[in-house]
Amino acid sequence: MYKIELHAHTKPVSGCGQLSPRELIEAYHEVGYSGIVVTNHFIDEYFKKDAEGFLKYYMNAYHECEEEAAKYGMKIYWGAEFRFSAYIQDFLVYGVDESLLRKMIGSFNYSFSDFHKLVNENGGLFVQAHPFRHSTLTIPATDLDGIEIYNMHSGHSSHNPAAKTLREEFKIPYATSGSDCHEYCHVGRGGIISEYLPENNSELCELIKSGNYEFIHNYDFNYVEVGKVFKK
Repeated sequence: MYKIELHAHTKPVSGCGQLSPRELIEAYHEVGYSGIVVTNHFIDEYFKKDAEGFLKYYMNAYHECEEEAAKYGMKIYWGAEFRFSAYIQDFLVYGVDESLLRKMIGSFNYSFSDFHKLVNENGGLFVQAHPFRHSTLTIPATDLDGIEIYNMHSGHSSHNPAAKTLREEFKIPYATSGSDCHEYCHVGRGGIISEYLPENNSELCELIKSGNYEFIHNYDFNYVEVGKVFKK
């Protein structure tokens, strides 16, 4: 069985992230994860000054994580936490590559429907993250592939039971779980357990669509209390 994190951030790309790629990978390896989706924030303001320069900076985080993960035989998958210009709500995009990221730079003012179509046409999945953390924004089920029903960030009230109910009532196809990791105390609280480890971004999307996994939702787990990082 393989544990896969579906929602994690690294510094300095995500301004709120506190873990470098090395620190993130080391911690997740210690708690037995085999794969991590790097979902750094993808926000309009980041790209306004120098879109090309920031895109290279953004993608470098994936490459740094891949280099670190290779030391432990772990897999890194490319994702993004996307925010439309008109809303404060966040959305997870899975299965991204450089081509899709470039297209996303020009889509901050898209409708949900048009963005969903863009992501799907490029082989990705469009998932609403922690839908009840901020003011509630209900997206038509036809404009989503999935919803994060377990957001395990310990510093926010993400109202996971409400997210799970929303998914069931509106019959949103796919459901995910993620630690929303920004710092050590978030490590290993969420994700999925799969019988196999996807080889690439495309296979990760197929796994999510299959639903053949268990959710990780460790409400009482705190890596700070067990991690070797704090015992050196």
